[in-house]
Amino acid sequence: CLLVILLRMWMQHRTMGTSSEISWWTTLGLIAIGVSLVDGVAGVLVIRGFVPRISRLLRPMIYLCFTRKLQLTFARVAATIPEVLSVLSALAIWVFCFTWFGILLFMRSDEGAREFKAWPEALANMWILFTTANCPDVFLRAINLDRKYFAFFWIYLVLTLYLLNTVFLAVVYSSYRNRLCSDMKHFLSNRSYALKRAFVIVSCNDRSISADEFCRLFAVVQSKGRIVDQLHTSYEANEDEEAISALKERAETVLQVLRVDTEHGIDYESFVEVWDALFDRTVHFYKTRADSIPHTESGRRLAEALGAGLSCGRFTATWEVCADIVIASELCALLFQTVRFLDIEAGDGPDSGALLDDWVLYFSVGVAFTWVYAAEVIIKIAVLGWTHFWNAHILRHRLDVVVVVARVGLELWTFSYGATFLNIRLLMMVRFLRCIQLFRHVKPLRKLWTLAIRLVPAYMQLGSLLFLLFCVYATVGEQLFGGMIYVNNPGLAGTQFAKAGYFPMNFNDFGSAMMTLSTLMVVNNWYVIVDAYVRITSRASSMFFVSFFVLANLVVLNILVTLIIECFASTCDAKRASQERPGFAISVREGSTGYEVWEHRQLCARDTLLHMCLSEDEIYAAKSDPQVGESESETESTCVTDAD
Repeated sequence: CLLVILLRMWMQHRTMGTSSEISWWTTLGLIAIGVSLVDGVAGVLVIRGFVPRISRLLRPMIYLCFTRKLQLTFARVAATIPEVLSVLSALAIWVFCFTWFGILLFMRSDEGAREFKAWPEALANMWILFTTANCPDVFLRAINLDRKYFAFFWIYLVLTLYLLNTVFLAVVYSSYRNRLCSDMKHFLSNRSYALKRAFVIVSCNDRSISADEFCRLFAVVQSKGRIVDQLHTSYEANEDEEAISALKERAETVLQVLRVDTEHGIDYESFVEVWDALFDRTVHFYKTRADSIPHTESGRRLAEALGAGLSCGRFTATWEVCADIVIASELCALLFQTVRFLDIEAGDGPDSGALLDDWVLYFSVGVAFTWVYAAEVIIKIAVLGWTHFWNAHILRHRLDVVVVVARVGLELWTFSYGATFLNIRLLMMVRFLRCIQLFRHVKPLRKLWTLAIRLVPAYMQLGSLLFLLFCVYATVGEQLFGGMIYVNNPGLAGTQFAKAGYFPMNFNDFGSAMMTLSTLMVVNNWYVIVDAYVRITSRASSMFFVSFFVLANLVVLNILVTLIIECFASTCDAKRASQERPGFAISVREGSTGYEVWEHRQLCARDTLLHMCLSEDEIYAAKSDPQVGESESETESTCVTDAD
């Protein structure tokens, strides 16, 4: 893998030439690759003895050094560290003061003898109380002596958990948001400069560009630079009239759908609008001509029949409603089947043949539903065409294809090799996936899904950063605590860890380490796990777990929580804005030329992030700030003309 990364960098340098710059991230990645290669050779040569594997620790760093988006997220989170340390120091001082006061308050009492007998135990118990993992166990003895002692612990919880922790959350996100705002302003400034420069080059210092010039630029952009030379040659020499006609037709469709007036040329504002639409992932411009099946005689009849729906007297239902009725029927059958199987399991035991005897009937019903769904998918593809079917209602249609293929495959396997308990469970789970489509009719779930879609970029970036944090701690924990946790370990005899059977929570291998860290992040009973490692090592090992809690829970997860809150607020604001300004969203479908544009219902994820971080005035200022600044002679020399 390391050699593949080096080969990729060499090929990139050979391709880009002098335009390829080596950043300090790349330099750090090259150093990490070199150290990993040396460590790998040393690990092969050293046969005996324990050799710490540095390369395992460097793998997350190598991934970070060659992932641009993750680098930006890491830089934003790292920018919060100074503010985090200031609030964390205040929290540490507060915990220390209450620990000191608790030692004095409960001296020579049952509470003091158990929870405040020494500084390490007292500090650990008060820190665990901050995480609420040992509440109310830590103060039960105190309130049994006198209920007035509860005031001490309640004041501590209010000041630390509900005050300092909230301030910690606000400070972390404020610092992260400030860095995010700075990055977004920089992005808008660079983007505005690039668009202005491109417009000047294409228009040759004119105030507008012609439709033909836009078609040429459109061809280059849609090819993503892979066939620019071929497209340019084809356009100039008229070698491929069909390709030219298709590209011009698509370009004209884009301008028509966006309502751009091309009679007097395309001005800068329209140019920016078209560019935004081209690079907005929620707006889909098909790259090939729409399938011609719907334009046949049989295709038109089928489309008319599907459009009319089913009529029964005064009642008329669309095909989507009919499909939902079929799905609801299967959901009821699946629920009845699950209840029936549970009754059989409870009455006859797991080894009974009653389950397989009843399965024949349910299998036949499932096959009937499968062929209904397969017919629905085939008819939709025939009417809409594969391109439109695959890109309109992306999740619903693609899930339909996956579920139908999976059901047909499992049913053929079951029919050929017989029913087993594994096949039964798999088929029931796959059948349930098709029923998920009914959730779109539940308004709270629909809102939750909209929010989840908008949070995908944030989840991907922060989730990747959290995964790297897990990898680092899992690698370090595997080398520090590997092999120390096992059943019948005498050092754990009589502990809560052993009584609860927490032995799978270990660092003996990478998978177990990731599982243990995930359990620690949930916080519940985390002190029981930490106590086991402290007993078999030393108190210093507790810093490993405390530092993980601070970075994972107090920093990364707090940022994610606040992003969810602000994203929800920005989604509501965008929805109100679209209702106040009907022209805000692109809802025009243009099919006269054989192409259609996927409906743009809401703000895309990038625009959501912009409006979360910046106000309208700040966005306008960032877009208007850069100046082209080149002289007229320089601009004229770079103009793209037909002669070029």
